[in-house]
Amino acid sequence: MAISHSAWGRVRRPKNILGPDGTTIDASNNNPLDSAETLTDDKVIAITSFVVSGQTLTMGINPTAGYAVGDHVQLEGVRPRCLADRSFVVTAVVANTSVSVRLDLDAGQEIRKTADVLAQGAPKLRRRTTDGYPTENARFLHLHMKETADDAAEITVHGYNYAFGQWSTYQLPLGIDKGDAAITDAAGGDVVAEAAAVSAGTVDDIFINVLFKVRNSERMLTIPINGIDRVAFTSNLDDKSTLTLSAAISTF
Repeated sequence: MAISHSAWGRVRRPKNILGPDGTTIDASNNNPLDSAETLTDDKVIAITSFVVSGQTLTMGINPTAGYAVGDHVQLEGVRPRCLADRSFVVTAVVANTSVSVRLDLDAGQEIRKTADVLAQGAPKLRRRTTDGYPTENARFLHLHMKETADDAAEITVHGYNYAFGQWSTYQLPLGIDKGDAAITDAAGGDVVAEAAAVSAGTVDDIFINVLFKVRNSERMLTIPINGIDRVAFTSNLDDKSTLTLSAAISTF
C-alpha cells in the first residue's frame, strides 16, 4: 500500500503534492508539460437564464465546451447570497444549451422556484482550472529534478491564485542590481576607474522567472511560494523519457 503524508495548512514535514510519497511526474503521464502546451485559466461564461426544479438549478450556457459532470463551479453576479462564495457540483450538461448543478442544503432551503434566483448585473459561471497541483497555501515548494541522458532540460515553475483565476510564470526577486562597478588595481588597492555607465536595476529587473536546468544529473532545492494556490511545471523537452520531477510543500 502506498504511503502518503496527509496534512492541511501548517505542514511541517514536506508533503508530496503529486500523490503518495515517491510519486514523480514524467513522460508516462505527460508531465512536466511540453513547452508547446499551455496551462488553462479559469473558464468563465455568461449565464443567459435560470430554471429551478427541486434541488436542481439549470443555467442557460452557450457554448458548454470545457464544462463536464463532476466539475466544481461557482456563480457570480447572482442573489441570494447562498449562491455566492461557494462551489456547486455539475450534475448535467446539455451541449451548447445548459449546465445544471445540485443545490446544497442551505441553498435549497432558500431557493424553491426560479423567481428566487436574482441576477445582479451580468451573471457568470466559473469553472476553476484543474491544471497543476494544489499547494494548500504552503510557504515552501521542494523540488527534486533528475535527467538521465545528456539532454539540456529546463524546468519552469508556474503559479496560479484563485483570486486571479489565471496562470503565469512564477517569478522571484532574485535579479542583480546593474549599477556601476568600481575597478581596483591588480593588487586590490585603491579604486583606479569605474566601469562604463550601466543603468541601475529597477524593481522590474529584480523579478526573474523561476527556471532550473538539469543535464545528466539530479538536483534538490527549496523555493518560497508564499501561499500561492496552485503550481505547475513546463519543460523545454518534447521527449521527456529521461526527465522526472518530484514536488512537495511545507510550511516550515
